[in-house]
Amino acid sequence: MIPEERCWSWLLVTGDGHAHRTEVAGAQSRFDAEGWLGLRWRSLAERGFKRAVLLCDGERAGSDVELRGLGF
Repeated sequence: MIPEERCWSWLLVTGDGHAHRTEVAGAQSRFDAEGWLGLRWRSLAERGFKRAVLLCDGERAGSDVELRGLGF
């Protein structure tokens, strides 16, 4: 049986509630999608995003992730 492909994306939310959805190209699993965020969270926080929500095929796939660090 061939595994079903999933579309992983992040809903990135600014402090004033504006949201931007970004697909994680090449992500084969939740692990891949979370790794993508792990590599980029600091730059996303610097750009004004306050939290991220993981989506799988457009549906929420976990809890919100707060994007904050020292000085943000």
